Amino acid sequence: MIGFLSPADRADMLASLTASWTQIATIQRNPGDDNWQTVASGVPCRATASGAQEVIVAGELRTIIPWRINMPNATDVRSSDRIVIAGRTFQVEGIVDPLNAALIRQVQAVEIG
Repeated sequence: MIGFLSPADRADMLASLTASWTQIATIQRNPGDDNWQTVASGVPCRATASGAQEVIVAGELRTIIPWRINMPNATDVRSSDRIVIAGRTFQVEGIVDPLNAALIRQVQAVEIG
């Protein structure tokens, strides 16, 4: 179990995980004036689409694709943030089990703009 690993073992496991993540994220936060500011950059991550969903927006049927973005657990990311990966911008929809993430922080997001 992850909880019984020493800090050094946890660091080694995280390094092994992130070594396979080839994407780099920038995390942006809006202080309330619609002026998004970078709060973290160079964050290793792995973003994967998790299937399309159809939703009705303003009376129109639209397809959205939810994404799961994995990053190191210590990453400061909030449900109100944006994540930019390779020029693509994602709006964070939620943090998966934020109190129980042992090594990784998994974020649910949708691509915007």
